[in-house]
Amino acid sequence: MVITVESISRPTPARPSFAIALVANVTRDRYMHRVATRHPDWEFETNVGYSTPEHRAAIRQHGVSPIHRLSFQSIAYNQLALEG
Repeated sequence: MVITVESISRPTPARPSFAIALVANVTRDRYMHRVATRHPDWEFETNVGYSTPEHRAAIRQHGVSPIHRLSFQSIAYNQLALEG
């Protein structure tokens, strides 16, 4: 059996969306680490805003943070059965 492996560590014209997504994710994660000190109740330094069980528990306890996307608020309340 022959297995072919293709490296995607560098963006190529065939994969520009990969490079864009990678830059966006890194930028967002760095931002979340910076704002974690201003909003410690949501532990953004560990979950960087992803919907982990701990992040959802923080939302249940503290509500949505001032930096949550406005569109997230209604989603969080619906998914977590929180009242707005």
